[in-house]
Amino acid sequence: MWASVTEDLSENNGAYLGDCQVGVEGGNPSESGYLPYIFNKDTAEALWSLSEKLVKQEFPQLT
Repeated sequence: MWASVTEDLSENNGAYLGDCQVGVEGGNPSESGYLPYIFNKDTAEALWSLSEKLVKQEFPQLT
């Protein structure tokens, strides 16, 4: 909900959010941190492709 109403995110489009704040790379995931592999482009493309196969539908690529 916070992400949809705050103006604090204008400089952080696409950022990982947790506990009403922008997450910290390398931080503890249980304390609004994240590990850098969550933004891996190759993994994202593989998951997108697998999702299409599982639901038997192709979706437009996001840019």
